[in-house]
Amino acid sequence: MKYRKQQLIVLLICLVGPFLPLILLYALPVILFNNYILNAADCFLFLLLIPISLLLTQLPDYLFDIDYEISKIRYYSMLSFVASSILSIGLYFLLDIQLLDAFKSFLFVFVVIFGMLYLKERIDYANRKVLYSPKGDYVHFIYRTIKHITNMPSVDKLLKRFSEVLAQQLAVSHVEVHIYSTSNEAQEMVASPKIIESLKLGNVKKVDNCYIGCLHETLDKKHIVTIANAGGLYLKREELLCLELLIMYVSNFIDNTQFVENLIEQLDTSQQGSPAWLKKFVWLQLENEKSQLAQELHDTILQQQLYLIRELDVVQVDRSFIKQHREFLVRLNADLRQYCEQLKPPLLEKQGLQVALNKLFVEVEERGDFAIIHEIEDIVLDSPELPLLIYRTIQEMLNNALKHSQATYVKVILTASEQGFELVYFDNGVGCNLSEIDRKNSMGLQGMKERVYAYNGLIELTSALDEGMHIYIKIEE
Repeated sequence: MKYRKQQLIVLLICLVGPFLPLILLYALPVILFNNYILNAADCFLFLLLIPISLLLTQLPDYLFDIDYEISKIRYYSMLSFVASSILSIGLYFLLDIQLLDAFKSFLFVFVVIFGMLYLKERIDYANRKVLYSPKGDYVHFIYRTIKHITNMPSVDKLLKRFSEVLAQQLAVSHVEVHIYSTSNEAQEMVASPKIIESLKLGNVKKVDNCYIGCLHETLDKKHIVTIANAGGLYLKREELLCLELLIMYVSNFIDNTQFVENLIEQLDTSQQGSPAWLKKFVWLQLENEKSQLAQELHDTILQQQLYLIRELDVVQVDRSFIKQHREFLVRLNADLRQYCEQLKPPLLEKQGLQVALNKLFVEVEERGDFAIIHEIEDIVLDSPELPLLIYRTIQEMLNNALKHSQATYVKVILTASEQGFELVYFDNGVGCNLSEIDRKNSMGLQGMKERVYAYNGLIELTSALDEGMHIYIKIEE
């Protein structure tokens, strides 16, 4: 009752179709032209198709989709009929041929075009995976499935939802996802290990009475989806093609969901409070803000101060308060310029790390009461961020020495390693109790540690009262 119209059409084709050769190739030519194309005995052989076609209609789910084939035949026949009619009518009027010859031309062109359309479908499917679709049902099938599995919070829920929706869409009783590990040989297989190993991402194969496909693949495990039905299962080419495309979508969903799960896990379980990539991102954002602040200070306040200094130089009146204010502005301008250079070291970008560090050492020696012994190798680093990291770390070390060490000398050694660099700092100052410093959460040492941890580096601090400070840092790219 549900498919009454389609069943009547199929029945009509099965009963009337075998009579068409008798009508078109014998009866009509005899009536119209007193001649036949194919004799009656040969035409009656087509009547044997009646029981065969009726038998095939009883097995539509196992052999072919009747609705799909009928729509395709109707579409291809319409195209072939229009093209053949135009060509036959043109030949009849332009070349003045007999009506029977025009009819023969019509039949020949009709069969050729119809066959070429089927051949084109085969070639398109083999080369581009393109099939004729009468209603777009398979596109809707993919759309509905993807709509139901989006926004799943975890991979387990995503796979469970995918199994439920796929079973509903394909009207099958069993859809399951199995995870196979390459290192676990004792696990139960739905197919032979050789078949499982040969399955690539997106492949779907029929094994015994079920279909299996590779849903997702990594270096150490595979997600295998199995599709089965209690009364047997046969998937048409169109369904297999949609299933392969759907698997590719789901594989991307699994990758993205796993990526989000890993990020959440890093945030929840990191021993240092936050993952290295987040520390690195925050530190780089801080450096960008420093650089922007230095540029704004240089372009606004520094320029205005220079203008005031020049205006005071122009004043010829010898008044002591003008001289005092001018000297104050000059000192303020120098301090602000130095502060801008600390926020954004200009030599680091223009002339390199070694020149910038040499200038830093000279400035610190002028401000401090200790000598600086330094051995700085000209190291080559692939990452453009590491020179700034080295500069900031050494700058923080020397600032701590100026404020707290009371040392007579400071030693800084920078050497290249196989995949990065090593930085060693030592001073002969008063030292400190590291446990007490950790409790106070010193901004200088803590900032130094955060920079090193942001690049998955190693930092070791050794100090005690009256024994100076020793710092060892190693970072690999």
